Amino acid sequence: MRVNLQHSVHFGKACSSKGVDMLSKLCTEGKDAIGLEDDYTMFDIPSFSFYRNENEDTGRGKLNSDEALNIISTLKPYTGLNAIKDYPFGREIRHANHFYCPYNRSAITIGEDQINFSKLTTPKYGSLLDKADIKELVESNKRTRIAKNKANYENEIGTDMEYPILKPLRKAYDNFKKHHSSPDDKLNIEFEQYKNDPVSRDYDRIALYPFIHEDEPDLFENFAQSPEKQQKFEEYKEKYKDEIEFFKFRQFLAFKDKLEAKENFNKMNVDVVNDVAIGFSPEEYWAFPDAFNHNLTAGYGFFLPKYEDVTNKESELYNLLKHKLELNLRVADGLRLDVGVSYDSFRTFKKDKNGEFDYSKVYEVYDNKGIVADFIEDIVKEIKGEDFDMSKIMYEGDGDTSYIMDWKEKSVKQTGLLGKNIMYTSTYQHSDGLGWGSVKFLKEVLGLKDNEFIFGTENHDNWTLRMMAENDDDEKLKTLKDKSIPVLADELDVKKSWLKNPKNWVKAKMEELFLAKRRFFYFMDVLGKKEFINDHSVDEKERFRDRLTDDFEKEFHRELQRGNGFNYPETIAARMKKTGAAKENPALYEKLEFLGKYLRAQGALSKEEADKEVQISGHDRVLDELERIDKKYE
Repeated sequence: MRVNLQHSVHFGKACSSKGVDMLSKLCTEGKDAIGLEDDYTMFDIPSFSFYRNENEDTGRGKLNSDEALNIISTLKPYTGLNAIKDYPFGREIRHANHFYCPYNRSAITIGEDQINFSKLTTPKYGSLLDKADIKELVESNKRTRIAKNKANYENEIGTDMEYPILKPLRKAYDNFKKHHSSPDDKLNIEFEQYKNDPVSRDYDRIALYPFIHEDEPDLFENFAQSPEKQQKFEEYKEKYKDEIEFFKFRQFLAFKDKLEAKENFNKMNVDVVNDVAIGFSPEEYWAFPDAFNHNLTAGYGFFLPKYEDVTNKESELYNLLKHKLELNLRVADGLRLDVGVSYDSFRTFKKDKNGEFDYSKVYEVYDNKGIVADFIEDIVKEIKGEDFDMSKIMYEGDGDTSYIMDWKEKSVKQTGLLGKNIMYTSTYQHSDGLGWGSVKFLKEVLGLKDNEFIFGTENHDNWTLRMMAENDDDEKLKTLKDKSIPVLADELDVKKSWLKNPKNWVKAKMEELFLAKRRFFYFMDVLGKKEFINDHSVDEKERFRDRLTDDFEKEFHRELQRGNGFNYPETIAARMKKTGAAKENPALYEKLEFLGKYLRAQGALSKEEADKEVQISGHDRVLDELERIDKKYE
């Protein structure tokens, strides 16, 4: 039975604090009613997109910040998220043309720009800096930033290897040596323990890169067989010992910062999932040359690792891949493996006579037969324990369909990743009519179980749902949307004509995610935005920069009221109706339907505004209506 909501439409506004708690509770009950108990919802948002307090903003958002916690705690009840996915956090050393791509970062180090510098003024970090040191960076950001909602990487890491943030970090290091050199000093003990930790084992080599790589381009080639090179390496370590120590100290602060961020999110019952880039950096190629085939690539300009060495524990490749995984696993609860299918099978390309990779023809198709995936699983269990939930290790597999489907024969290939948790997106629709890009395809054609895939609308490389829905002038986007309509109509039991409305199509694409037990939300879709992080149609210097502002909550509710943002109770109510759960629990269904309409109507744009109205009026209209529904069904 449905309640007539005409009399209560004027209630529309953001929920009060108690209203938000009730919304979260009821949506959870609704998910349970449709068979999604213990589901997993990952919120895809890069840490650089978090806003910062204006007095602490040095150029980009920080994972370990009050602002990050505020954003996630605010959106958690409106999405059901229990995990967030950050982008690769390695050191950024390729920023030609002001292109600060997180997928071009290093693999076994943490970027100093990840550090929340305001933390360094606190006792937990030894009060290594004072606020004046931070103020200089903040004021510089205010002068040079592009816009309030754009990351200003230049202010922190500049355009070459001499990062501006090295100045305050050098001061922090000097203060550490001056005030924390005692053997029983807490911070000093932590630092010494860190230097003996496996996550820092390769930093003697990496730290030397800016000082000697031009003079010693082949120092580490066949290093194990050359006593002369080993001796030379020891001499360089002695010569640059303070620079090496400074490098390790910066990594120590970044590692400590990452651990604190994970701890804070875990207290909110939110996992931190790290995105692990497929490639390595020039400094890692230089330091571990024997781990790579320098004449081959699987794409993206990265040298091909010698995957055939991965079972040899004495090989450089084994050490490097293990270090890469170990660093990420120590500071995260799960991993998203970038270009994950390339850990199993992929096409390779060779260099031409000019030394450039020739992508016009495939050199050979490489098949690991699951060896690398098995290696990854072994390392994960070694680091996280035998009881670790392996479905939290996610292999990106959304774009390249050929690795798992033989489209000519319309048959499923037997790959080493079948049975692993693969990430699929719903914006890729294949023209064969089988419904690629749908949960139905994944379950019925590929035969995947709930814990063998995680399903989302798209990632940072793709158009947002709203952009696809509203942009009929773009033939490619229109084609993708048109192909999805019959798939959605079949999956969700709705009319094709209903899906032709842009707002309904977006609603349907978000509802489709709840056919899967594991899903991920791209933050731009939740917020109802058109922008996407890696828009290839714009100049490189404009990409990977979008940030939320401190008005994000109001922007979210504004788009909710316009019908663009993700409406959680509305979505769960729709699933309850289509699964029959609404008839089994009509009171819960009616409450969720009410809340969905409530969020769509005009009104307050933040919890704070709603709380003030409750305080003035003396009662909460959301709670009143929910209580009325309860009494109706007593």
